[in-house]
Amino acid sequence: ADVAVAFRTVIGDVASNVATHPGRGLLPGPARVLLAGAQYAVWTRDAAINVWYGAGLIDPDVARDTLFATLTGSSEAPRVGGQGWDAIVMAVAAWELHLCTGNVDSLRVLLPAVFDTLLRFDKEEFDADLGLYRCGALFQDGMAAYPARYANRDFSAALETWDPADPMLKCPSGDGLPCCALSTNCLFYRALQLVPLMQAALGNPVDATLLDRAAALKAAINRHFYDPTTESYRYLVDPQGGCDATEGFGIAFVALFDIAPTPEIGRRCLETVFRSPHGVTCLWPPFERYALAPGACGRHAGLIWPQVSAAFAVACARAGLPRLLHSELLLLAKRAVRDGHFAEIYHFT
Repeated sequence: ADVAVAFRTVIGDVASNVATHPGRGLLPGPARVLLAGAQYAVWTRDAAINVWYGAGLIDPDVARDTLFATLTGSSEAPRVGGQGWDAIVMAVAAWELHLCTGNVDSLRVLLPAVFDTLLRFDKEEFDADLGLYRCGALFQDGMAAYPARYANRDFSAALETWDPADPMLKCPSGDGLPCCALSTNCLFYRALQLVPLMQAALGNPVDATLLDRAAALKAAINRHFYDPTTESYRYLVDPQGGCDATEGFGIAFVALFDIAPTPEIGRRCLETVFRSPHGVTCLWPPFERYALAPGACGRHAGLIWPQVSAAFAVACARAGLPRLLHSELLLLAKRAVRDGHFAEIYHFT
């Protein structure tokens, strides 16, 4: 019963966040789009995740125009807008929208934008020595999700305007972030798999070298992120020693995209991830500098975000872990039934 009510609740939440967009870039005129929330505009990451999670089934036109609203540039040279770590998730959204509708028209617009992202990050953010992409984590766009050495000079919370107290941390190219995040590299792996499928769907020549690159990236992820002593994956790799925290999205993607060396390792990562009484957190543990009181944490470390919970639940379903799936799904549903809506974040206690 809770799941049925929660489903109706989420349909209401989606409907209440559809608004008219004035149009820009690849969306030339007014169109109905799905906002990231009542107090937000269209946000690349949230738009892509919402379409990935089924918005294309609820309203394909709104889903398409929501993705188009995030694009910049021209029809000849479209580009995914927004923050750098948001961009590559568009590959998954573009493919999921195609699977929902069977319509290739959206792919004709979105595939060049996805390919532009790959080319841009290959040039500006790919670390050839590691075989990984430098970038912030998909969901961690606030400083509370990064070690203290990443703190902004002015103590602001935004990663987008990163200006570290130690300028030597910055890389000379791209956004300057020296870290490689698990979730983002998993998404680049998935994008390298999906682009050839999009090319084939459009009847275009298929670039088979992308699959070779995907295999190489998968090997690099397992080489640098997987820790056999903990039987799990670390959150960040960087020149200062990285970070061994557990990233909810990253662990889900490792299992969901078959990145783990074996299905058993993928299942083990899901089974051993920290789960609070209210479900999996976006990042655990929170960094000590935010632990000023019992239960205190930063916004992007320690809290529960429904998008992360959903990815974890789907990964559990795919990995054959019905009890974990059932537990995470019911925790999400019970909160929606209790509150009458889905909140943006929940505390872990």
